[in-house]
Order: sequence, then C-alpha cells, then structure tokens
Amino acid sequence: MKGLLTISIILLVYSSIYTQSVDWVFLPPGEVSGNCTSNSNYGQSIVCYGLQYTPGFTGIATSYGFGYYIGCTNGNNPFVSESPCIMDNSSFVFPACATDDIVFFQAGGSSSSGISVIEGQPIILHQVCLIISPNDTLVISFDDITGSEVAGELANGTPITDEPFISAVFGLDDSGFGVDECQDTSVCSLTFGTNDNRTVYAINGNGNIVDGTSSSTISSSSFDVYDEVNELCQIEGGVEDVTTKLSLINTYDVYGNGIIDLSAGSMHNIHVDDFGLKGSIPFGVNNNTESSVGDVRGYTVEVTFASHLRVMADQLTLNLLKVNSAGNVFESAAVEFYNLNGSPYGTAIYNGFYGMPPDLSGGCNPTALGTPWSGATQGVYLIDETSTVNISSPCNPVGGTVFQDTILVNARLQAGLDSTAFVGGFKITFLAEDVAVPNVNDDGSGTNGDDGIKGNAPTSTNASVNSGFLGYVVDGCVFQSIPLPVTLVDFAAKQMNDYVQLGWQVAGERNLSHYEVQWSSDNVIFFNLKENVFPYSESNISFGRYNFKHENPIRGRNYYRLKMVDYDQKYEYSTSREVIFQSDKYPELMLWPNPIIQDLFLDFGNELSFNMPIQIINQSGNVLDQFVILEGASSAKIDFTNYEGALFFVRIGADVHKVIKTK
Repeated sequence: MKGLLTISIILLVYSSIYTQSVDWVFLPPGEVSGNCTSNSNYGQSIVCYGLQYTPGFTGIATSYGFGYYIGCTNGNNPFVSESPCIMDNSSFVFPACATDDIVFFQAGGSSSSGISVIEGQPIILHQVCLIISPNDTLVISFDDITGSEVAGELANGTPITDEPFISAVFGLDDSGFGVDECQDTSVCSLTFGTNDNRTVYAINGNGNIVDGTSSSTISSSSFDVYDEVNELCQIEGGVEDVTTKLSLINTYDVYGNGIIDLSAGSMHNIHVDDFGLKGSIPFGVNNNTESSVGDVRGYTVEVTFASHLRVMADQLTLNLLKVNSAGNVFESAAVEFYNLNGSPYGTAIYNGFYGMPPDLSGGCNPTALGTPWSGATQGVYLIDETSTVNISSPCNPVGGTVFQDTILVNARLQAGLDSTAFVGGFKITFLAEDVAVPNVNDDGSGTNGDDGIKGNAPTSTNASVNSGFLGYVVDGCVFQSIPLPVTLVDFAAKQMNDYVQLGWQVAGERNLSHYEVQWSSDNVIFFNLKENVFPYSESNISFGRYNFKHENPIRGRNYYRLKMVDYDQKYEYSTSREVIFQSDKYPELMLWPNPIIQDLFLDFGNELSFNMPIQIINQSGNVLDQFVILEGASSAKIDFTNYEGALFFVRIGADVHKVIKTK
C-alpha cells in the first residue's frame, strides 16, 4: 500500500495499575461529546481526541486540570483547537516550539454547579484537535508538576480530590483513519443478480433458490468476487470472499394467535433476476396462501465478508428495493450490521403492525397502531413506515402513502456506527403482515360462530409482496492494511494482598479478537488463566485499559504474559512479567513420605487455579514421566510403584524436590 498515514503517539508515564484514569481517545469525524463536535479530517491531517476521565468516586465533579508537554512537528505548533465539553474553559496553551520544541498544555475546566460522575463510568471532559501529518511521530509526556486533578464532592457533600492516573495516549496506527490511497478512486460494488457473473446461485425445479416446497428453506453460497492477491475489487481471483445465506420465514402469528398456512408453497420464495435477489411473499393468492390477521411471512438475506476483507461503516451502502411500499399488507424490513466476530452490533425485534393483538370481535373496529420494530439503535436500521397501509376500514385495508421504492442504507449514516467501525457482514429481514381484522368473531371463545382457535379466521387479503436486495457498494478499498493485532503500550503485574493484579494498556485495537492471560511457574511452560478477555469496542480505533485478577498464585515465582489474538488467528505474545509472591495465606507445598515406599502425596494447601505441571526426573537428568494435576485439585498422589529404588527429582511447577524411593 502506498500513501498510508503513519502516526504514533507516545505518553511517557509511570507505569502502574489504577481505577481512576485519563485516556486520550480518538474521536471520529462528526462525533459529538457534550458541547464538542469532532473535526477530525483525514484529508487535512486533523486528528481530534477526547480526554476521557474514568472517575474514582461517585458524586459531583466541579473542576479538573491535566498537564502535558506535547512535541512540536517540524518546529510547528500542532494545535488546531481545544475546548471543554461539559464545563467552562480554564485551559492554558503555551507554545515554545522555537525554543524548546514543545507546547505546554494544561487542559482545564470548571463548573459552579458541577457535573454528576459515577465511579468507573468514563466521560469525555475535553477535546483536543491536532495537526498530525503522514509519517509524523507526536510525543506527549505527562507534566508531573502540574499533575492531574479532579475536584468535587461525594454524594454526602464531603469534598474530594481525585488524582486520576494519566494513562498512555492512544493514537492512530499505520493505517491512520483506516483508509488507503485508493480510498478516493476505488468503488468496490457487488450485485447479487444474474448480471454479475461473480454470484451464480443454484436454482430448483420451480426456478427459485428456495421456496415453500423445498426440502430446505435455507440456502448458503460462497463466492469469489474480489482479487485480493492483486487488490482488484471488480474482478474475482484468489479465495472466496463473500458468503450469502438465504432463509425463508414460514408463517407465524406475531401476536401469538392461530395461523392458517405454514409454508405457503412455491409462491413464497427467494429467486434471482438481473437486478438482484428478490423475495415473493403471497397472501390469499390461492388456497395455500390464505392468512389471518397477524400472520407474518418473510425471508432473510445474510451476507458475511471473509476475514481478509476490511470494510468500514462509512464505506458500506446497501441497496434495497420495495421493502416498504404501499399495499393492503404491511411491508417492513430491518437491517442489522455485524462486527468482525460475526455478531450483530444491535438486534431488531418485530412487534407487529399494531404492537398488540388487534380487535377480534368481528365488528371491524379500529385498533391503535403500535411500534412495529424495536431494538438497538446503533448498528440497526428499520424501514417500517406504517402509513403505507390505510386502515380506515380495518376489515379491508388498502394501499396508503408510498414510502420509498429504493432505499439506500449506509452503515454510518443510517445505522449509526462509527465511521471507522469495521463491518463483518449484515442481515436484512424482510417481513409482510396481514393487518386486516376479521369480519366475524375470532376471539377463540368457541361461541358466536368462533371455532375455538383465536385469530385464525381467513381474511379477504389478496396480495403478493415483491421486495429485493440489489447489492451493496463499498466506496473505497475492501483490502485494508491491518496490523497484527494490537499495540501493547504497557503491561504490569504486582502483588496486592493475597492475589496478583495484572493491568495493561493498548493502542490501536484493530482486528483484535481477544486476549489470553497466561501464567507460568518457570517462565517456560505457560497456561491460560480462566476465560479470555475481549476488547471494549469493535471500532476501528479502540482504546483500552484492562485489569485482571489472579486469585490463587503460588508461593514464590509467578510469571505472566499476554497472548493477543486477532480474528485471523494470528497472535503475538507480550514480554512476561515476574511476581515473587509472598503470603501467609498459602502454606508451603507439603509432600510425604520421604523416603517413598509406594506413593508420594502432595498437599497444595489450596485449590489450584491452573493445571500444575509435574515431572519425574532420574539422577541422570532424564525425564521419566510428565503430566499435569488439573485445576481445582488441592492434593494429589504420585504412584512410584514401577520405579526401582533410587534418588529422584520431582519437579512441581518451578520447584524441584529430592525424594528417595526404597527398594
């Protein structure tokens, strides 16, 4: 890749582990934090950061002050702007580029009424925007004379001064804003129609990909659509890049009442034409497609990108067709974008056109409209305008106002993701609901003509909904330059009473799947401690500080390291950290008898929180046997029956013990 923006930001601080902290977090273009709006601009090399304060108390904060020395760039002052986001400004900026090649910066703010803070919940106090040119390195150091201080009072009115740890300043890594030189010139589009020979589907005897008569109502296909070897996104080459999963949603009643036809036959299908994937959802077209009020049918289109593709939210736009058009049934759709782990950023839930069971008395009485869809707002876009159906005559709905035939959904603009958040795929759920209330009693009572099943009376609805997904456009490269997998700024471990506290700070968590915290008693063989630790955010630029508690270290030498694993299963190890653990809580390892007649007994004095490695070694240094004692054990027995009488060495973790086996 050419023209990559390489930016490093380094903070020189004392390394320790704290609860309260101040971190510099990248603010994508347009991001709003209180009274601050980010002016980050890739083209102008403007990078904005929020000074994110994690309080060490709960109460009211009335003022803050944090001191820094910021290096100049080629003798120039890098400051564009700085401002408090929730208090009045009391900052001070003193450029000394000509004499000392630094800028002294004290970020400060005050408020007479104060702001509410909650221990452990981060809040952006200040915004700083800097000029950082490609390949520049900006060095920032903490001014320990000015220090860091947040003044306020606890909930009971007691004054407090919080002195947050000035954490590392996390910055942009070697892909800058996550865009490449070709970002301005490449358009990587893909259509799922027959006019794009890169996506060819298997068709059944009915001319459909799947339909209501298929043995399976799910079809999955993978396609080679990009040439990732030569980084050409308009032709195929290399390995498969995109997988689609098409699924029919058989009839169900959204209000929990009766249904008539489950599968609706071959007319309920997903097919393909020149313009993309199309879905047909029939109601009352024949005997197989009858419906009652609340009956819902639909289908989903799920697209996932291969791990070698990196598509950002700002780049990705979907093209949907006739998903909320006018008619006597209610059409709607929900788009859910996925992160790189294949999980949705947010989930949409369909509640129905009315949101609650409609009137089933047979009197054609109106029912108030509800909220058809609900769920998370970030990473989800809902297309559910209810005016597309006119229910002034509830038993005989007619077409209402046409909403839109073609709808473009951008993962940032419409779905609210950060511009630099990576998108690993998406799912579109297309639904249609019969909203005609019955003209006969259908309340499930078994009286007045009701058959005893609630909400299953056929309506006069006759419609065939045809919606579709044409494809998507990626405005720029799908081949982003992704470093392995995170920049570890600091990793520390120290004894805290009866446990070991680990803490680490990272920069540029990009494509990172998880951290594995590993322990060793000899700094050679390492074992994982409990569950993995996952990143705080799926954004392109992530800023994190993490804490991990090892509850049951062994007496003496304990070694710790991090294994940092990305989504492609590539990984890096940190440098190990040693803690010589001393505590009366853990007695010395006891082993007996010595000499051994048959069995050697071990007592660890506590349940192991890891698998303990054991080796039996003879006088020549040869390992005769090795195994592990599983996590959770507090004692163990080693069988020496098969060994002849002699001197042996038993290695238990990092400790070596001499034992004698009698004849």
